[in-house]
Amino acid sequence: MSIAGPSSRSNGSEAVQWARQRVIRLTTIGRKSGIPRTVQVWFVVTGPDEIAVQHVRGPTAQWYLNLKNHPEVTVDFGDGPVQGYARVVNDRAEVQRILREIRRKYGLIAWLLQLLGTSKAVAAKIRLQREAVLLNNEHE
Repeated sequence: MSIAGPSSRSNGSEAVQWARQRVIRLTTIGRKSGIPRTVQVWFVVTGPDEIAVQHVRGPTAQWYLNLKNHPEVTVDFGDGPVQGYARVVNDRAEVQRILREIRRKYGLIAWLLQLLGTSKAVAAKIRLQREAVLLNNEHE
């Protein structure tokens, strides 16, 4: 699995633009409060309408716990929110592939943070709603 960018999209320009971004704003719904919670996280593009996010300290990140309970999320690459649906990655080999891609994208700082993290790193994939992606691009 190579996490590089567009594959089946008409021209893939959205995924290419997304891949250039350093962080995204990920909004989840609080599992206890029901209130939207926004954090900035690192990510990699895994397909034309899909990204992966990770946390090296294990399943204690609040955004991770929130999306496990409420998989409907909003992602903002800097040009407006896009609705998405998150899926927790349970396969350890897939989590490790995502961590490698994060290291490849973010370099030394990602290596250090992952080294200081735990062996219980977690990841999630977010499928961006195609209609929301297309509508967002029409307003540019």
